[in-house]
Amino acid sequence: MENQTNQNQQPQQGAMPSNQDAQTPQTPKRKSKLGMIIALVIILFLLFISGSAGYAIFKNLQTNNQQVACTLEAMICPDGSSVGRTGPNCEFSPCPTVAPDPTADWETYENTDYNFSFKYPSSFNLIRGEKTEFTSKNFDNQPLTVQRYALEFTNGEMVQYDKEYPPEKDRSYLGIVVVPTNGKTIMQEYNNRETNFGTTNVTLLETTGNADEVAEVSNIANLLRLYRKNNYFISFTSSQDGPGEIDKYRDQILSTFKFTDQTPTPTCIPRPACLDATPRCLMPEPANGWCP
Repeated sequence: MENQTNQNQQPQQGAMPSNQDAQTPQTPKRKSKLGMIIALVIILFLLFISGSAGYAIFKNLQTNNQQVACTLEAMICPDGSSVGRTGPNCEFSPCPTVAPDPTADWETYENTDYNFSFKYPSSFNLIRGEKTEFTSKNFDNQPLTVQRYALEFTNGEMVQYDKEYPPEKDRSYLGIVVVPTNGKTIMQEYNNRETNFGTTNVTLLETTGNADEVAEVSNIANLLRLYRKNNYFISFTSSQDGPGEIDKYRDQILSTFKFTDQTPTPTCIPRPACLDATPRCLMPEPANGWCP
């Protein structure tokens, strides 16, 4: 009986496959569709990148074609430099930014004996200026005539120097000594010399103020700076009573030192050559016109 039942059921199993067996042949078709979608996305992405790059190149070429050739004019800036026209609107480039001069409103000391000058703070009041002349010797024991200028300043601050005396105004001093070079340079005269303060050492500095040489020398009392111009050495020393302020402004004072040109200053302004050149520079004419 059981055998008959099994025999009757076998044809039904062969004629009616399960759902799993029916879906198995469709799997390769789904993979094929997924691959096509991925390939299409990649192609679209590449087309987008190519289009963006092409558009950027086109815009760049279009911009270059639209640039205007500017005229070769020049504008003189306050610092004496010049700038030209540039950019799509052919505007003048900005002039260089000039930092404000902290010594612009300072007082000026001028020495007409040896034609030099320097500035000192306007808060300093020059209360004394003495000139003395004496004979001395250089490091090689050669006699020479020395000119010394002693300048005394005060900033008005009251200082108690001695308890037995009333307060006095603060004082700062600058000493300027002028001696002949005897044909020597700063290095030849001052380097590696024995003094009461030790062996000297010369440090040459950048040449400024129309000087022939500029240097600092160690182990010579309180020497600040040494200049050589033509046949003279000009040295600066400083000292102060009380708090003083000469050391505070030391570098700024020395930065303003210069030898002055005695050539008469013209009363008119010479006409710049660039006004007659090609391209022509742009410069406003002064109120009194150019020199004839």
